[in-house]
Amino acid sequence: MARYVMSDRLSNRSTAPADHDLGSQLPANAAVISQSPAGGQGRQVVTFESDEAAVAAMRRRLGNGVIVEPEILHSKPPSHHPVELLSLSRPSVATATTKNLQVTVGGSRGPLESADVVLALSATTGTEQRELVTNRAGQVRFDFPAGLTPLVLAAAPAGGFWSMLVRQPAEPAMVGCPPLPAAVQRLGWWHQAVGVERFEDRGGEGIRIGVVDTGLAPHPDLKGVEDVGAFVDGTHHPDGGGDISNHGTYTCGILAARSDDPAAFGGIAPGARVFSARVFRTATDANQGDLAAAIHFLVHERSVDLINLSLGASERSNIVLDAITDAIDHGTLCICAAGNTAGPVSFPGAFPEAVAVAALGRLGWGPAGSLAASRVPQANDRLGGDQLYLANLSAFGAEVDCAGPGVGIIATVPPRPGMPAPFLAMDGTSAASAVVCGALALLLSNDSAYQAMPRDRRRASMARHVLDG
Repeated sequence: MARYVMSDRLSNRSTAPADHDLGSQLPANAAVISQSPAGGQGRQVVTFESDEAAVAAMRRRLGNGVIVEPEILHSKPPSHHPVELLSLSRPSVATATTKNLQVTVGGSRGPLESADVVLALSATTGTEQRELVTNRAGQVRFDFPAGLTPLVLAAAPAGGFWSMLVRQPAEPAMVGCPPLPAAVQRLGWWHQAVGVERFEDRGGEGIRIGVVDTGLAPHPDLKGVEDVGAFVDGTHHPDGGGDISNHGTYTCGILAARSDDPAAFGGIAPGARVFSARVFRTATDANQGDLAAAIHFLVHERSVDLINLSLGASERSNIVLDAITDAIDHGTLCICAAGNTAGPVSFPGAFPEAVAVAALGRLGWGPAGSLAASRVPQANDRLGGDQLYLANLSAFGAEVDCAGPGVGIIATVPPRPGMPAPFLAMDGTSAASAVVCGALALLLSNDSAYQAMPRDRRRASMARHVLDG
C-alpha cells in the first residue's frame, strides 16, 4: 500500500466544481489518512493509502477533472548548513568504541544557549551529520564511532550573532560567533541591491502578499502580518498558524518587518499586506495537497497579488501545478525559491508558470569563517559586477527566471526567553525569493495600471512583465 493525494482540478475552468464529496470516489480498499471537508466549491484534497492497480482504475473512472498522484513532500531549503552538509548518508550504527567532541559556542556576551550545532563526519563509506542544540553553558557533546572523523562544524545561534564554521574541529572545539551588524536606517545591502535607497513604512502599499511556509511567530516587528492559520492534514486550522520552525517568521520579516528602531532591519515592502499560511505538519515536511489548499485560500479568500513559496521538492506535483495555474487564472503570481541544491531547480520553481529565484551574495559581507563567507563560489564565471556572485548553494539552470540577494540576509526569527525580538542571518534561495517578491511588490504598488486590472490571467502576466522589466 502506497500513499496518494487526490485533488480537484481547478485551473482553466470557467466554473468551480459543483458540491460533491471527493472522498466518496476512493477505491474500496483505500484507507483515508486525511480529508478536507466535503461540499462547497473550493479545492477538496484527500490523502489516502491504496495499491497501484486500484488507483489506476480510479484515475480512468474519474477522468481529467481529478488529479491523483503519489504523495510528494516539500521541504524548506536548508539555510544553516554549508554545502558540504546538504547531501549526507544516514548515521552509522554506534560501535562499542566511540570518540567524542565537546563543543562550546559563545558570543560577545558569553555562552550562546539554544544554538543549533551541526557536525559533519567523514568515513570510508561516505559522510554523515549529527545535530544538537547547546545548553545554558553554550555546550554540546557529540559521541560517534571511532572510525569517523570530524570534517566540519557549523554553529547557528538563535539570534543576534553570525553562524560560523570550523573545519576539521579538534577536541575541545570553541566556536566564537561575532555579533550581527546593525542596520543603517533599517537597510541592508539587499535593500540597496534591489533599488531601495530609503526605508519607507508605506513601501508596497496596496499590494497583498501570501506567504506559504512554516508559520508565523509573534515578533514585535511583524505586527502588520496576518496569520491566516495552518493548512495541515487536509484541514484549515485558523488558530494553528504559529511558526513550528523559524523559516516562516524569517521570510515574513524579509518582506514586511517594521520597527521604530533605525538599527533594526526592515522589510523590503513593509507597507504591503502580508498573510502567513502554515503548511508544514513538521518542521521539515509539507504535503502537496495542503500546499495547494493554502494557495487556494490565499487566492480566493484573501485576493493576494503575489505568493511567496520558499520551499521545494525534487519531484513535480501536478496538484501544486494546478494550484499555481489556478492562481494565475485569478491574477496571482507565485514567486518560488529555486532551491539550495547547487544543481537542478526544485519544484514548484521549475514550473514555467512560477517564477524561480536563484541566490546572490555580496563579496565581503559576513566575517571570515562565517557561513555567509563560505557561500562564495570557486568558479570565476559565477562572479559578477557590483561585488555580487551566484551563491555556491544556489540551484541553477534554464528554469531560473531571476536572481536576488540571498546570502547573509538578516531578518526576524521567533522570540525566545531573553530574546524578545531576535534577528538572524541566513542564506539561500528562500531569502532570495522573499527579497524578489518584496521588490516586485514595490514596483506594482507604484503601477496604477496594474492595480486597476481585473483579477485574471492578464493581471498575473502584467506582474511577470514588470518583474522581467
